[in-house]
Amino acid sequence: LEDKRKTSPVALDIVEKLSVSIPIDTWLERLSLEGKNLEMRGESAKVLSLIDTLEELPEFSNVRFKSPITRNKENGRDRFHIEAKVEVAHAS
Repeated sequence: LEDKRKTSPVALDIVEKLSVSIPIDTWLERLSLEGKNLEMRGESAKVLSLIDTLEELPEFSNVRFKSPITRNKENGRDRFHIEAKVEVAHAS
């Protein structure tokens, strides 16, 4: 299990990192991790700053929108679908 953890992203670690990193006005509707491919869907009042935040984290690379941003007319937030590669920290 320890070897697997060193070479594969662990969903709980990713959720923990996201929970302390994403803007407070952002919520996730769906989070999917397949191998090293992460997809997130949700809404945010500051979706462009969300991309910037994720790009600055060493755990993620190739962060990009998977589809165009749309506006939720009920609450004024932007709906997003983001994908990224998860970088595995290699502990010694």
